[in-house]
Amino acid sequence: MAEPRVSPRSFFNRLPQFAQNVAFTLGAQVVSVTIAILYNVLIARATGPEGKGIYSLAILAPMLLSTFTAFNMGAGATYYIGNRKHAPGLVMGNVFNLCVILTLVFGTLYLAFLPEISRFAFKGLSTNYLLLSFSIYPAVMLGIPFSGAILGSQRIKTASTIDLVRSFLTLALVAVLLLAFNSGIKGAIAATAASFWAALLASWLYSRRLEKLTISFSPRIIGDILSYSVKGFAGSIIQLLNYRLDIFLINFFMTPVNVGIYSVSVMIAETLWNIPNAVGYVLFPKISASDAKTADRITPQVSRITLALTIAAGAGLLLLAPHLIGFLFGEQFSGAAAPTAMLIPGVIALGITKVLGNDLAARGKPEYPALTSAVALLLSAGTSIAAIPAYGIAGAAVATSLSYCASGITISVLYWRHTGNRPWSFLVPQKQDFTLLKDAVTGSPNSV
Repeated sequence: MAEPRVSPRSFFNRLPQFAQNVAFTLGAQVVSVTIAILYNVLIARATGPEGKGIYSLAILAPMLLSTFTAFNMGAGATYYIGNRKHAPGLVMGNVFNLCVILTLVFGTLYLAFLPEISRFAFKGLSTNYLLLSFSIYPAVMLGIPFSGAILGSQRIKTASTIDLVRSFLTLALVAVLLLAFNSGIKGAIAATAASFWAALLASWLYSRRLEKLTISFSPRIIGDILSYSVKGFAGSIIQLLNYRLDIFLINFFMTPVNVGIYSVSVMIAETLWNIPNAVGYVLFPKISASDAKTADRITPQVSRITLALTIAAGAGLLLLAPHLIGFLFGEQFSGAAAPTAMLIPGVIALGITKVLGNDLAARGKPEYPALTSAVALLLSAGTSIAAIPAYGIAGAAVATSLSYCASGITISVLYWRHTGNRPWSFLVPQKQDFTLLKDAVTGSPNSV
């Protein structure tokens, strides 16, 4: 007798909550990245390698500014809202006040020194592009308390949905401004900025349903938030530099044309991070609200499964990437194929950092991921400076991949020392992992 058919909704509802959150987040991120690739294809086709490089550099500027000036408060807000040590509304209110002050102070300084920033940090980039992309900065900063409330309350599906809507809006606006109005690079930057403001509005509206924002300035609450956040602050800066130092150095030693081609390599290779990003996104608030025994049970199995899935996806991407790049971006970007292949091993290795780093940060050790990123950044800086002038974007890809591998090794050692879990317990797949995956596929999973 044939088994009754299980509907997708019924199957999804039979998964444990952690698996549901990971599955939903992964699905949303895959769709979001697919949309991001589509609007980047539109930008690349409309503006060519140089325009794509200028767009990538312009969008990177407010991301760097917000990382340098937010002091990692997003993690602090998520952590304290998740563990309920302080009233969530008060945490939101205090973080909001701080973000307003920081935005005004550092935003003013950025604008005052914009010509110098353009000349020294973004060689060949007009201040007009940087001025336009600056509009992203307040949206990112003011959204920190609201996204913290959503993540701290473990509303993972909501956070993923907001990110998905932002991606859809960017695609729609890019299509209209570039195709209908032929607005070029400025239109692409404006479309991206508008989507960030829409995400801010959506986060604020939803957070009001969770907690009432209580405007407050409590030295005790601010002290607790900053004492946690500052531990990982250096790490958040170092991590972003580790991710994007290669872009800066390529622009410094070469041209925005090379940045445009290399940015395609990075985008394609980093699609593999959808798996560990989804897991880490869900794991951080989960572990923040759990005891050490529960964390020691959950994280090793999650890490093993994540690594196995990422390796499998990486093997597939290695075969498909040259064809995808040629089909989507055109002959002008064919030079992106080789660097993509060189980046894939490192991207896989860094996936380990995303899972184990979130576990350690949730245990109150955000300095461990920071140390990991510092090791990787030092290696990346040294090898990139040597390799890029000699080997171009291929040298940048090899240097970056090596630094990512170093990051994976470092976080594994730190996790081992802190938890006592042996490396094979969180790196080498075990029989029960395949059983868990099989059960998930059939809709009758073991609990995670």
